[in-house]
Amino acid sequence: MTRGDIYMLDFGIPFGSEPGRRRPIVIIQADKENLDNLNTKVVVPLTSNTINAELRGNVFLPKKESGLSKDSVALVHQIIVVDKIRLEEKIAKLPKNLLSKIEEEIDYVTKE
Repeated sequence: MTRGDIYMLDFGIPFGSEPGRRRPIVIIQADKENLDNLNTKVVVPLTSNTINAELRGNVFLPKKESGLSKDSVALVHQIIVVDKIRLEEKIAKLPKNLLSKIEEEIDYVTKE
């Protein structure tokens, strides 16, 4: 489980605007030894609903580049921490150029 890996995760029943149901996520947590020893991972949920793909806080992930079966959007504004045990099968690995776009949006979402 390393940075850029895409896994499936069952978020369960959605609440309000939070992510819900079974969907892919991308691990954004750094690959540092002290962080790898934790039982949690920092992740970004993905969606195949591309209507708001161009809004700030989102990153469009074309299926040809991402390894996903559908064009998708990284919902960077919905960063979440999950227990590693909840991560199901690995389905892809994001290339560095898409991870860089996610990092840019993390800065947008978290910095003044």
